Amino acid sequence: MHLRQSLILLLSWGKLWLPLFLCLEALAVDTSHLPEWRNLLHFKGQRSLLDSPQFFLHLDGATNPDKELKASLAALKEAKTYGRLKLPFSCAYPARMKFLKKHLGLTSDEKCEELEEWLKGLNPETVSLIFASYYPNNPASIFGHTFLKINTSAQNKISDYAVNYLAITSETNGLMFGLKGLFGMYRGQFSVMPYFLKVNEYNHSESRDLFEYQLKLSTDEIDTLLRHVWELENNGYFDYYFVDDNCSYFLMRILDVARPSLKLSNKFPLEVIPAETVKAVYQSGLSHPPLYRPSLYTKLDQKMKSGQSDLDIKIMLKQFKKLAQKKWSSKDEVEYHQLLTERSKDNSPVQEEILTPVSFPHETHSPKTISLGTGVIEDQAYTRLAFRFGIHNLLDPEAGYLPFSGVDFLNLSFRSFNSRKFFLDQFTFIDIVTLNPNKTWNPKLSWKSKVEYKYFDQDLCKSCKTNRFFTALGKSYSLTDRNILSFFIDAQMLFSDSFEKRFSYGLNPEINHNFSSSHLNLESGIVFLNRFENKRVLDSVKFNQGVSIDLKNEQSLKIRAQYYSPVSKGQIHRYETVLEWTRFL
Repeated sequence: MHLRQSLILLLSWGKLWLPLFLCLEALAVDTSHLPEWRNLLHFKGQRSLLDSPQFFLHLDGATNPDKELKASLAALKEAKTYGRLKLPFSCAYPARMKFLKKHLGLTSDEKCEELEEWLKGLNPETVSLIFASYYPNNPASIFGHTFLKINTSAQNKISDYAVNYLAITSETNGLMFGLKGLFGMYRGQFSVMPYFLKVNEYNHSESRDLFEYQLKLSTDEIDTLLRHVWELENNGYFDYYFVDDNCSYFLMRILDVARPSLKLSNKFPLEVIPAETVKAVYQSGLSHPPLYRPSLYTKLDQKMKSGQSDLDIKIMLKQFKKLAQKKWSSKDEVEYHQLLTERSKDNSPVQEEILTPVSFPHETHSPKTISLGTGVIEDQAYTRLAFRFGIHNLLDPEAGYLPFSGVDFLNLSFRSFNSRKFFLDQFTFIDIVTLNPNKTWNPKLSWKSKVEYKYFDQDLCKSCKTNRFFTALGKSYSLTDRNILSFFIDAQMLFSDSFEKRFSYGLNPEINHNFSSSHLNLESGIVFLNRFENKRVLDSVKFNQGVSIDLKNEQSLKIRAQYYSPVSKGQIHRYETVLEWTRFL
């Protein structure tokens, strides 16, 4: 440190500038390998994840942190402007400037009025990580979402701000957004906006509960984080990938910028699921216990279950209709104002019930699983080995997940008969289930969708290799908080060489019952299978049953059985039973 200070002191001697600058470059070579510098450039391995060329000052900056550091040193002497706002180096890259001051003792006389005004407007006191709960009605949000909240020192919390990373797109089709996001077809950028806008979007419009984890960051770390957000918002972007380089992953990276010793992003070498990042932050000891902000839907549902019918509930119903259901007419507007006018005459306070969630996002089971089991199909015993990429199905422990909803993604299953070699038995690309309890004040459809390959598909024959495309719509009804009964019409298309026409299709009525608790999950159902290509109105009836017992320590025991009762001529009785142990990874 004394050497660096001496070098800076001598910089005012013009004739010594060149040799001293060379000395600074020599120091820069060592400094460029520090995790702090690599984090500022978002290096992962041998190159940066940033896809915006304008973020880098050197042509090779995205692959060479040493050259980028030297270019930053050179930029301090140049009268150039950078970024979207056309600012001098020290103002366009304030987190870099802070790094250079800390490690090389460099300073700048630039007055960064835009930056200082921005920081003053944010008025940061603390920072929180926010988890917006799962929203399966939009494929782009089926895993949940995370963003940061800047807690201001103002008493009025409407002054808080949100730091959000999202894909820049005008796409309104959720399915197309999800598909394009899988292949990095969007730009991802950071943005800062008033927090109440995110509350309106998630808490009210999309009926998503919010969970707030206040972070134990120092004032200096918060300052570094916000200066880096300024750099990214004005100078850079990333290619947005739905599975890995997504909103939650880059939040981990900017937390690593604030405190390099965290190394949170290193915990996610491949896929990144939002709830897992919340868990990583919580387990690292970085956050305080979470706070819960129930959605308008959750609060209204709780009040409706109580059987109340007062004026406040009528007002909430109108608010829900306008914000969440987006069904609003001039008549609704008149009625809403009449209710507000009537309520204004009542001086009694609004009764705000304190709600507690059943569980929190950091309590979720791990998304990946490995399963080992044994089963019987048509009197033949087999061994089964399965691996699931993510994230949750209706037989998994529900803590932290949306009740009666699941997403299985990239599920591989292998079988072996008589100790022979294992072969691919089943590959499920995606399997989504959303059971929405029907309510008089919020009638919603339940739905399911699946794309999979099966080696032993018993639905329409004794044993067929099939490729299946399946979707279903229906209604679900809550029997109790833990029991739900569903009625579906399934539409499926199957392709197989075992079929006379090499394909089969049909509409199949289905009845399901699901029970969910902290330690036990049950599902049962009956499906009436049709084959329209053969003009069979009723081919066979399928009965299925599943039971799962939570063994704790990220383990569970599952039993599944299915039986087919033939109806059409030529069909025979078919059955399969499997017992398996599952480990969540």
